[in-house]
Amino acid sequence: YAVGGINERGEVGAVERYDPVSNDWTVVGELRNPTWQQACVFTSEHEILVVAGFGRSTAELFNVRTGRSRQLPSFPYSANSLVPIQVAGRPTAFYGGRAGGPNTTVTSFAYAFDPLANAWVEAYDFDIRAVRPTVITLENGSCLVVSGVESESPFTTFRTIMRADTNGDVVTLGS
Repeated sequence: YAVGGINERGEVGAVERYDPVSNDWTVVGELRNPTWQQACVFTSEHEILVVAGFGRSTAELFNVRTGRSRQLPSFPYSANSLVPIQVAGRPTAFYGGRAGGPNTTVTSFAYAFDPLANAWVEAYDFDIRAVRPTVITLENGSCLVVSGVESESPFTTFRTIMRADTNGDVVTLGS
């Protein structure tokens, strides 16, 4: 699936499905909030959680069967370039975004959507503020968060390795 984006006319809300047999893309629906640089993850076989995007804090759950979205409460802050943190037995959390362009607000917290509370809740505190770190899910269900951008002007990165565990802890493994 391709979700949202940007073209010469502005933000795009189309959700498209690719058919490798026919080599065709088909529009299956439209997002309520057209966006780009958003984070997306499947939460079930037929639902995509679409979170934030450039200059946005919106969140919605898009159903690929019906082509419609259900609006969710806004993400805690405007964020583009978020990455999903998927740890076994825990809801998907989102981390590593920034509020806008270079050197805008970045947080060390990862947030997950709690459907029972109908709210975003703090899932992890990584102690390091980063944009677009690399995320690797391990066989034991935990998740490594590696490197990322700390500052873009001047450009600086960090090389810390952190692990999000299934019990909710974050462990720094090294720098």
